[in-house]
Amino acid sequence: MAIITDTEENPEFLHQGVNTLFEKSSKTLEEPPWIEFAAQQAQIYQKILEETLDSTIEVTRSRILEIRATSSAHLNQTLDSLQDIKLTFKDYENVFLEKVREGVHIAASNPAITCGAAAGLGVLVLKSMSFLESFAPLNCVIIIKALVIS
Repeated sequence: MAIITDTEENPEFLHQGVNTLFEKSSKTLEEPPWIEFAAQQAQIYQKILEETLDSTIEVTRSRILEIRATSSAHLNQTLDSLQDIKLTFKDYENVFLEKVREGVHIAASNPAITCGAAAGLGVLVLKSMSFLESFAPLNCVIIIKALVIS
């Protein structure tokens, strides 16, 4: 006697089993909805990033062209300003050097006044710095100090 199973008697049962297996395997191959959403978001962010990058490049190009157009004018203006500053400095330098030359000429023609002015200025500077007090043990310094005070 032969044993007959359900699959041999009923071919539809076999067909239903295969369909059920196929459905289960296709469900496992389908992507979950959050992965699809994440992929869409990544594409949106990529598009935004590309647009932002293109916009940044365009703005940079326009700025560079603007700088190129105005840089020569700014450079010439800066050079003119530096030339004016240089001339002004030369004028002040000439006035200063003329005053120094005049002072040297006066000092050379009046040596007594120059020595007296230098000695008086030296004493005032030393007195104001209290320089004489640091050499108090020396007798000659004490005498000079007494002369300066009186």
